[in-house]
Amino acid sequence: MRKRREEQQGEPAIVFRAPPRLEGEEVAAWWSEVYGDEDIDEADRSRYLLMLGDADVLS
Repeated sequence: MRKRREEQQGEPAIVFRAPPRLEGEEVAAWWSEVYGDEDIDEADRSRYLLMLGDADVLS
């Protein structure tokens, strides 16, 4: 899926990896510091997230 997206867009996909088992304030911090990183142009940031993993490791 990532390879296909990169072919369509003509540039590398940005991958956001969150550590497993984040809770409460850790989730908020990850969201603002990683996904909301101001160094990433708003036009380059995904408008959706694909979450992969078993339910016990998703936050």
